[in-house]
Amino acid sequence: MVSRFLPLAGNLLLMSSPIVAQPISPGPQARVLSATWDGSDQPYNLFVPSAHASGEALPLLVVLHGKGATWESWFAATNVCDWAEQEGLIVLAPHGRGDWFYRGPGEQDVLDAIAEVQRLCRVDPDRISLMGHSMGGWGAWYLGCTHPDRFATVIPMSGWAPLDLLPNARHLAPLIIHGDADEVVPPSGSREASRVLTELGIGHRLTIAPGVGHESSLISTVLPLAGEHLRTRRRVERPREITLRAASPARGRSHWLAIRDTGHFPNTAGIDASIDGDLIRIRTNSVRAFTIDPARAPLRDPSRFRVLVDHHEYDLSTGAGQVALFTRTHRSWMFAPMPRREDVPPPSPVVGRFNGPPEELVHAVVEVMRLRTDAEAGLMNADFIAPVLRDPEITADALLDLYLRPEDQLHSAQLSVGTIIESEEDWYPAWWGELIAEPPLDDLDPARVVTVVTVEPLAQRLPVQTTPLRITLRELLFNHLQQTGEIP
Repeated sequence: MVSRFLPLAGNLLLMSSPIVAQPISPGPQARVLSATWDGSDQPYNLFVPSAHASGEALPLLVVLHGKGATWESWFAATNVCDWAEQEGLIVLAPHGRGDWFYRGPGEQDVLDAIAEVQRLCRVDPDRISLMGHSMGGWGAWYLGCTHPDRFATVIPMSGWAPLDLLPNARHLAPLIIHGDADEVVPPSGSREASRVLTELGIGHRLTIAPGVGHESSLISTVLPLAGEHLRTRRRVERPREITLRAASPARGRSHWLAIRDTGHFPNTAGIDASIDGDLIRIRTNSVRAFTIDPARAPLRDPSRFRVLVDHHEYDLSTGAGQVALFTRTHRSWMFAPMPRREDVPPPSPVVGRFNGPPEELVHAVVEVMRLRTDAEAGLMNADFIAPVLRDPEITADALLDLYLRPEDQLHSAQLSVGTIIESEEDWYPAWWGELIAEPPLDDLDPARVVTVVTVEPLAQRLPVQTTPLRITLRELLFNHLQQTGEIP
């Protein structure tokens, strides 16, 4: 990655600036990096407090913007820089490809930006945290739960959580903030996340701000609370207990544990692990292969230890630079040491469908929703699907993890076509993007009552009672691809 400096104001040309040739200046600044995803120029804002001149390694706070906003929004619309100067915080505001919900290239851009700031600044690796508002709240949850060993804590504001991944937040101590008058992203999502964390026994704090809606002014109001929380948090580097959930091996890593193959993709696979002396206890669910990295685990002797996996005990010996690979057989597990450099997930099956233009992909997904649920019409918005498909071949896990939000349950409702058309502006905010319907609503009789299938966030805004179908969009699409032979 090559970093270039871009002044916050004016239209000056980008100037080449070697990272190590000159010390970084304090204050807010805009920068551009070359993305590892595709080599494109990706902007980000950076704030360096005056405390950086002391030579001490400082905490890094990554702030994620909401939908329709940019990398500039946090610095322009909040007092985050003044607050960070007082707290002695380095603040990074990445773009994340805009409205990609921090998936795919958006996710990688954030990780790229963190790595670059670690080269530019003296960053305490145990005090890197995530904070985001709205879509950025989702991003804080998602990035924290898919990379739980990288962060000290997460502070999602006015967002919603990937509920199936929340067990991964065991060592993140989330601070959840939401306004009780939020009509764009209802606070019920944050309350549900808190309920799930409580059931899992994961420490967290839920703060509901009375009388506050979805406006970004909430951010400046709660920054002092965020500061108190950040001062107490450190990354747990070598935990004795890990809960790990993932839909694919590409997202199945935490500290010294990694899922290498899942049993029933795209259903969520899981491992619960704990260490007592030289014994590692493992319980698996829908996992075909996993690895343990003893050098990163809090073992008394990383070269010799025992593993109790699903009631089968093994005495193990691994050499330097090796991990322990477990592969499921019919009735038990087979163990083999392997070099750490080869500890990569196996390839996912390639999906040949949905490689066309983005609008065709959205219409295809909505048509699958309609046909597979026997509904007369399907409703979707284009931004539920990633806006651009760049890869000539899309693997199954990339399609289902990148282009669809897996937490969205499908709902069914009975209502007239005219009701949908007339009330669209009331229950479907324009900034969420174009409403996609299959078949097109203009082709149907406005007076006709039809069965509609849609995803939960849109169902919450329909003017009638909806019925959950107990299946996610991800599960439905995957089942469709299997039945049509697109996935072997």
